[in-house]
Amino acid sequence: MMALWLAQQTSPDFPGGSPLFDFFKVMFVLAGIVVLAWAGLRLWLPKIGGLRTLRADLIEVIARQPLEARKTLYVVRAGSQHLLLASSGDTFTLLRELPAEAVPDQVAPATGGFSQRLRRLRGEGQ
Repeated sequence: MMALWLAQQTSPDFPGGSPLFDFFKVMFVLAGIVVLAWAGLRLWLPKIGGLRTLRADLIEVIARQPLEARKTLYVVRAGSQHLLLASSGDTFTLLRELPAEAVPDQVAPATGGFSQRLRRLRGEGQ
């Protein structure tokens, strides 16, 4: 409070106040806004919006098989269950639960892409 009064009293040359004092006022207000934004994002938003760290070990897509454009089959592990899901457009449908022994622990990655499959079909690159 005293610094504010002194700053206004010491610079009678400028009719609107000291430019340096105005700069410090703006920086102080900006720092306050940044601190409030940080506190809001860090402390209040998770409580209000329910943003929590998501656990990647609860749900996992084990396999994906496209059937047509916008139609796909998924094998999903949810907890200890394995589910066969179908998606078409905007909807997902549970087809059935799969027994645990029907789904291998590690699915082998697809070997090659479309170009390699096309070469194999043509008989090139063997």
